[in-house]
Amino acid sequence: MPELMRRAFYHLRTGKGGPVLLEVPLDVWTSKCEGNLNYRLVKGSRSGPDPQEVKDVTGVLLNATNLVIHPGQGVMYAEACGRTRTAGRACSQAPVMVTLPGKSAFPENHPLALRASEVSTTKPMSHFVQKADLVFGIVCSLTRTDYGKTIPPENVLVHSTNDSNDVNKDYEADFALVGDAKLVM
Repeated sequence: MPELMRRAFYHLRTGKGGPVLLEVPLDVWTSKCEGNLNYRLVKGSRSGPDPQEVKDVTGVLLNATNLVIHPGQGVMYAEACGRTRTAGRACSQAPVMVTLPGKSAFPENHPLALRASEVSTTKPMSHFVQKADLVFGIVCSLTRTDYGKTIPPENVLVHSTNDSNDVNKDYEADFALVGDAKLVM
């Protein structure tokens, strides 16, 4: 059991968050444990993108004239909300449109907030997304949904995610940064 629990908690704390299923036979689950389990607390691992890719994307972000930053729920899991606010200021006061699951990733009362990407959108959000020459998705899956704003195909798209399976899933990414949001930011 200690080995299984160590592995389960490592997976919980590494990469894209989500449930871990640990199947334990009933007779093992209900049996008495004799002695010490010798369980040690485990930490997760963070990985980051290639430094050259970060440098390339930084140049693209700084040269965008109408950038929209699009953080998702992963920003909160990575504890990178403060870095997202800093990115908005560093990128010429770029407006920020969060995903519905990422609503707490950026304060709604912030001057750069466009609020959450949802069906009942705001006029400023529609304006900035349509006008955008670049959308920077930060640790969001960029999933097409009837419950969120569609990103126009003519926008250049930078997709930062901690799950490589999300890249080019629903939208074609011009640039991809695969890694933990805190390391990417």
